[in-house]
Amino acid sequence: MISRSPYSVFCAGMALVALLLCNATASAQDDSRWTISLGGGVADRFTYRTLSYSFGDYPERFGFAGLAMAGAGYGLTDRVTLRTDLGYLYYHKSPYSDLSSLAAEMPFVAMGVRAYASHATSLRPRPYVEAMPTLWISDWREHYVFTQDAFGNPAPARVEDAAFTRLEPGAVVGLGFVGPVFGATKLDIGLRYLLSTGPGSHQLGRASSGDFNGLRQFSIVVSLPRPI
Repeated sequence: MISRSPYSVFCAGMALVALLLCNATASAQDDSRWTISLGGGVADRFTYRTLSYSFGDYPERFGFAGLAMAGAGYGLTDRVTLRTDLGYLYYHKSPYSDLSSLAAEMPFVAMGVRAYASHATSLRPRPYVEAMPTLWISDWREHYVFTQDAFGNPAPARVEDAAFTRLEPGAVVGLGFVGPVFGATKLDIGLRYLLSTGPGSHQLGRASSGDFNGLRQFSIVVSLPRPI
């Protein structure tokens, strides 16, 4: 019986991509098949937990976040590329006071396949779709500053810091197009869907403990790929 666990799917996907990468590296004869890219983007708002009470549910969320990415690709065929991406996603908010904060830092590594709709020699923008199993490093930190005593009176500032880190399997899937911009450098504009399993239930400081959700975020990314 095939397991449907996200961890099993992630491991199977990474194993398949690793085999393809080994085969591509062993058979590489033309350096022009390799590309590198740098880029960035914006991810949409993230509802990281929902507080449930007898009188209703109250979602808590981060605002929009910045996304930085660097990647490399190897052309298996004229229309299929094996890719690996390294990225960094950062969410931050000050939900309790100007002095207190909650932050989620999420570096990730993704490996997968991109398929183009047209040949590499095409002078027009090339549409593509891609899917990449992903490993997320989910690092959460609460910084809480007390400026009042138990009765609400002003008091000397007291600081409490709390944190936890989890490894989470997931995926990045997307679509976009690549077109010429200057010389050998291309312009890649795409839409990505970021998916992770989520940390689950955790104690996190004075005000942020609970059942944490995984990513289900859309992001717009722009990068500059170039052959090497």
